[in-house]
Amino acid sequence: MWISVSMGSVFQFLFPFVFVWGFIKHRDPHAAFLILTWQAASLMNMAQYAGSAESADLLLETPHYVTLYHDWVWMLSQLNARHWAPAIESFFWCLAVLFVLISAVGQIYCLAIIRKTQAHHSEP
Repeated sequence: MWISVSMGSVFQFLFPFVFVWGFIKHRDPHAAFLILTWQAASLMNMAQYAGSAESADLLLETPHYVTLYHDWVWMLSQLNARHWAPAIESFFWCLAVLFVLISAVGQIYCLAIIRKTQAHHSEP
């Protein structure tokens, strides 16, 4: 059950890295750094879900109108650790900020290299 429940968050975290790897493999670092912005947004979403686990106030709606608790409520309840939810939320927010910073710095660096290369090629 743990694998089934936790895989939503695991894949939400790992999936953007598939594209980062693809862009790195195709030698497009600018696009790879841009995808890290998506990673940051994904982490912000995970922070919201993890943070709401303590009060269990964020529910999932199913097509059959059955309301369920989301995966973070279940996982932290199984560990008797719903009180950890604010700390996990803060951790994900810090990671999100880190990924935004890495993305911004990487994109600026790549654009500077592109601009420098274009300027070098346009010189007579």
